[in-house]
Amino acid sequence: GTPAAATLTQAAISTGLIWSGSFKELLDYATVGLAALTGLTVASVFALRRHNLPRPYSMPLYPLPAVAYITLTVSTVAYALIDPPSRASAVLGLGTILTGIPLAWRLSKDAPGER
Repeated sequence: GTPAAATLTQAAISTGLIWSGSFKELLDYATVGLAALTGLTVASVFALRRHNLPRPYSMPLYPLPAVAYITLTVSTVAYALIDPPSRASAVLGLGTILTGIPLAWRLSKDAPGER
């Protein structure tokens, strides 16, 4: 069924974020988190290619696209952390992600039938 508690929690957090500040602050908060997570997703290509797994998709000019993307992503996150107007929102965005890591780990250990 629909995860009602998760949907209501997400709605409450989203409403709080909308009321918390300016659009620029909200954009900085979301952009840094999105950039960090997509950078980590692209970086996973290197770990996955080390294993002898089937590769249904190819990456032309490997590893140049991944390295270029990761470089641009790191520079985007670094700039947001260095730039004084966006620093607080960027730190909060990364802090939210870092807070979610132990929470997800804890919830996955409590889930029935897991591990």
